[in-house]
Amino acid sequence: MYKAEAWGYRLLQQSGSDNVVKQPVMVPHWVRGGKDEAAAIFPDKG
Repeated sequence: MYKAEAWGYRLLQQSGSDNVVKQPVMVPHWVRGGKDEAAAIFPDKG
């Protein structure tokens, strides 16, 4: 996560963005593959 933040920050600066800032944010705890998580992919047969 921290490497991704630094990468995005540098990329925006190098791309010429005028005002690149980092702001603190609260992210709720999430665990991948939790018991209530489900996903399905259905190909379009239309």
